[in-house]
Amino acid sequence: MIPERSSSANLSNNTPLLGATPNQSVDNNLGNPVPRDGAIEPSKGRKRWLILGIVLGIVIIVFLAVFLPVYFVVIRKSPEAQSSTSGGSSDASASGTTDAPRPSATAVLTTGGDGSIITLRNGTTFTYRNSFGGFWIHDPEDPFNSNARPNDYTPPLNTSWRWGVDRVYGVNLGGWLVLEPFISPEIFQRYPGVRDEFSLAQAMAADTASGGLTQIEEHYETFITEVDIAEIAGSYHFHFVSRELDSRRANRLGTINFLAGNMGIANAERTLDNLRSFTQFISQPEYRDVVVAIGLVNEPLAGQIGLDPLHSFNLRAYDIIRSVTGFGEGNGPYIAVQDGLQNLGRWDGILPGGDRVIMDGHAYFAFGDVNPSPMVALAEDGLPGGTWPAQACRAWGTEFNESRTNIGPTVSGEFSGAPNDCGLFIRSVGVDSFHPQCAEYNDWENYNATMKAGLQNWIMASFDAFGDFFFWTWKIGPSQAGRVEAPLWSYKLGLDNGWIPRDPRDSVGKCAAVGINTPVEGTFAAFRTGAVPSPTIDAAYSAQYPWPPTSIPSADVPVSLLPTFTNTAAAMTLPVPTYTSAPASATANLDGWFNDNDSTGGIVTVAGCPYPNVYTATFATVPTAPCTGP
Repeated sequence: MIPERSSSANLSNNTPLLGATPNQSVDNNLGNPVPRDGAIEPSKGRKRWLILGIVLGIVIIVFLAVFLPVYFVVIRKSPEAQSSTSGGSSDASASGTTDAPRPSATAVLTTGGDGSIITLRNGTTFTYRNSFGGFWIHDPEDPFNSNARPNDYTPPLNTSWRWGVDRVYGVNLGGWLVLEPFISPEIFQRYPGVRDEFSLAQAMAADTASGGLTQIEEHYETFITEVDIAEIAGSYHFHFVSRELDSRRANRLGTINFLAGNMGIANAERTLDNLRSFTQFISQPEYRDVVVAIGLVNEPLAGQIGLDPLHSFNLRAYDIIRSVTGFGEGNGPYIAVQDGLQNLGRWDGILPGGDRVIMDGHAYFAFGDVNPSPMVALAEDGLPGGTWPAQACRAWGTEFNESRTNIGPTVSGEFSGAPNDCGLFIRSVGVDSFHPQCAEYNDWENYNATMKAGLQNWIMASFDAFGDFFFWTWKIGPSQAGRVEAPLWSYKLGLDNGWIPRDPRDSVGKCAAVGINTPVEGTFAAFRTGAVPSPTIDAAYSAQYPWPPTSIPSADVPVSLLPTFTNTAAAMTLPVPTYTSAPASATANLDGWFNDNDSTGGIVTVAGCPYPNVYTATFATVPTAPCTGP
């Protein structure tokens, strides 16, 4: 830990908490109202831990999303998988492609392509499967080697990303570091009635006979395994993240880092402080090619908070992040702004002149009106899929392209293969779907060829409509019944069973095939792609959205009465991993803090101020006068 920093970002000593009132309705403005109800958590029950606005106090979890196609480097256990010593591995041929280097002839492989044998930390082995010309590199003596690539058409980590030319074909690792009932149902079913990670942790802590909170650590170690992405080990969230970053480097899988599951009242200033610490870590030369973007917050409820306070928050976060990284290509991550469950068009004009800003849209039909249109009917292209492929292209193709034209690079950070809300715990624990076709959609083991073809056609249309995307999510765990009960949310299940295409490039042109031509826009303003060395935010925009915001529609008290924080604590510096096999020179400058000119202290409460409960957003004593620190 590097003590007591004072930052060029100059975090305010007088920044209030942002609050939001629960149980208000929000429309996603995609023609599909999203239900908002105190008994029903919308969008697969994902207002995690009573998220009431933008951000909270102590960020416990980092949610990581895969930036490039995990499925191109799907690694499956070999039938011949066997135990061995951690220091050895059997020889294997390379992938057979001209692009992949041949494995080294030493006892331990440091690189390989399709068919190479990888030895895991626990001594077991698996066969690396990659028929797309990709190869992995993992050299303990050179832990920051970034020459690997997932396929033969995606550039390695150590080369530039070309928006509009290179395509984002991604999948999220949802449910791994932020547990959700529909993704990991069995662990929630152990405690009937528990419906979010916070209450799950409370129940586990009280259940010492079953291992207490070690049950969550077991989930971290087993849900996304070494066979999913090379190596995940250790304990506690950031140690998992550190090692997961190493495995992504080995496979050339970039990441986008989204803050998700921020507990309780939307405590904006603490989250800004956490964003600063994360940015300091991921901007280090050893990691900046791996973590290519950072999301400010996942799904803030714009309908409750209001767009103006969110614009103020996003601008403040932008200023803090860029004060750490500097400007232009190669200087820290892109900044991803989530749509707040609003139509992307409502964000036109955001951060004008801002350096490397991405819009992140989340789009679902599953939570709108009931649509029983059969998936097995013929679509406009003569293939199964019914009305669904054209509906995806109409609803999303134009919207996402207009966002690219008006704002800049735009990705779909979440969507699924589900046209409805069928599946266990999709809406919430104890809340079932009323869709009339759930028996058919949930019975994935008995999908016939026509059903699979229809699902694939509509999923490919979604791919083409979005252009750049992250599917939600990589896999769904089994329930206590021993089977996956939310099948159309699992990329892995669809890939293994034939309703998700092996090669997402096959989706290009699908919208045109169903009569809706929305080619992906690929020309962006120079400042959006890092080509301007000293960009500036429009002065009028900065004046319009000050920090702190002048008002928050959903706050219980005026902004002037919200208690503030002070920055007299030690700055939070994230710990760095240990590389015992690497020469000292390789890690000499790795300390978790990129910009030493950023020396402001960390955020801390002011003694005597009446702060609201961080989990319920309620004041025990409603403030009647300002309370600020030094």
